[in-house]
Amino acid sequence: MAKYKELGFGLIQIHADWVDEHCLYGGDKYNHPNPESAKNFVNLVHSNGIKILPYISSTYLSRFDPAYTPEFQRMESFLVGCYMQLAINWQGSPKWREFIYKKTFEWADYIMTKFARTEENGF
Repeated sequence: MAKYKELGFGLIQIHADWVDEHCLYGGDKYNHPNPESAKNFVNLVHSNGIKILPYISSTYLSRFDPAYTPEFQRMESFLVGCYMQLAINWQGSPKWREFIYKKTFEWADYIMTKFARTEENGF
């Protein structure tokens, strides 16, 4: 991380690599399987003066995720490659919108309370 700081990086965006998108290790798309490890990474990034921006997809969800239901899709459609089978969900589905809105706000609250830089949590 020090090298990134030295090179002038001010922001790191983390993608699906920060969670267990395919439900292989006891987590899911919205929760890291090892929260302490995730917190250590965020601390490392912040301690080098770099901001971190987590990404959340509003379209894809693993077909193996326990929350997945075909009602999320307009037609059966999957992004398939190697180990992934991501359902391409439809924004017009009331079930998907209800699910993704709830998850997005839960996730944002979780990130802000667990990982945000504040005096209260010691960052």
